[in-house]
Amino acid sequence: MKNILITRGMVFGILVLFIGAGFIPNISATIKSNADVNYNNSPLSDEPSVDIWQIVDTVGYWSFDEGQGDTAYDSSSYHNDGLCEYTEWASGHSNYALKFSDPDNSDVIVEDDASLNFNNLGEHEGFMIDFWMLKNQSASPGYLDGLVCKAAQWKGYYVYLSPEPYQDHIIFWIGNGQTGQGQLVISNTAISDQNWHHIVAIWGEGTLYLYIDNLTTPDSSAYVGNYTVASCTKSLDIGNYFRDNLHTFDGKIDEVRISKIVKDNVAPDCRIEKPRAGFLYIKELEICPTPFGNTIIIFPITIQIEATDVLSGVKEVRVIIDGKDYGLALWNPLTQYYEYLWDETSFGKHTLTCKATDNAGNTVILPNMTVWYFNIKI
Repeated sequence: MKNILITRGMVFGILVLFIGAGFIPNISATIKSNADVNYNNSPLSDEPSVDIWQIVDTVGYWSFDEGQGDTAYDSSSYHNDGLCEYTEWASGHSNYALKFSDPDNSDVIVEDDASLNFNNLGEHEGFMIDFWMLKNQSASPGYLDGLVCKAAQWKGYYVYLSPEPYQDHIIFWIGNGQTGQGQLVISNTAISDQNWHHIVAIWGEGTLYLYIDNLTTPDSSAYVGNYTVASCTKSLDIGNYFRDNLHTFDGKIDEVRISKIVKDNVAPDCRIEKPRAGFLYIKELEICPTPFGNTIIIFPITIQIEATDVLSGVKEVRVIIDGKDYGLALWNPLTQYYEYLWDETSFGKHTLTCKATDNAGNTVILPNMTVWYFNIKI
């Protein structure tokens, strides 16, 4: 009983010291633990991302889920529909896919459109080709097997399955229209089995990248430098290159997407919403401003942090107190904040800040906030 009276006296003294002897309202808030809230992962941006790259505009997406007919519909806003020639509908990585074969000269032909050329990219912009493939046979000796191709006369771009000496490796090529000045990157990994593989080819900020089944680490890359991919008036061909049976891929292709992308090199936006600087908090409730601008917290408090990243999305938010990492603030879909319950025993002054990181690895750390935190457990 004596200890309780002493503690109450200390709390009353704190209030008189910092805000005077004014009226303190009745406090009846319930303090919850992290386990009381259904926390989920952080929200991501609307478009998918690959490594440090974020899709900003999909110019063609062919899911190949029609399952019948001779049209592969583009579900992007550009409506770059394709004509299926000598292909077969088959089971895919997701629902249906298209099956291509050498003898049949299979091809999906998408007529040329300005949206499919990338000769006017801005700073930090690039383009990405991604698709799923399942190989039936290796590339024909001496002939590349076209996968996604829009190239002619040293212009444009294409992704293909290579013959010897890089048998069954993926090659991504771009051309600026100058004879002999095309640039390429060759995958380190060979597609040596008959399983589905996710292939992503990226051109951006002077570098060619290839990803195979791992969207966070490139399988291979090649730095080119300042280079412009020339506009090509040839059609886009999926599963073929020269529209002949010598350059036809033998296998299945599914879920082809071509997109304009941007490199995410911008840190997340972040701020601490609770506690606010210069306010008094008792049992989670914000009571009033303090006359001397001190931030005072009495009893445990749920720290609430607003963090957003419009490109790659927020990966994590961490709470830092007195320069020490106290752990993750978890996303609460009910309040739309990242939250951390601070409930350690304390009597005195602390510094409080947070660190937010996005999915591209960009980080921001807020300036320290000085708080007076009083939480004595009886």
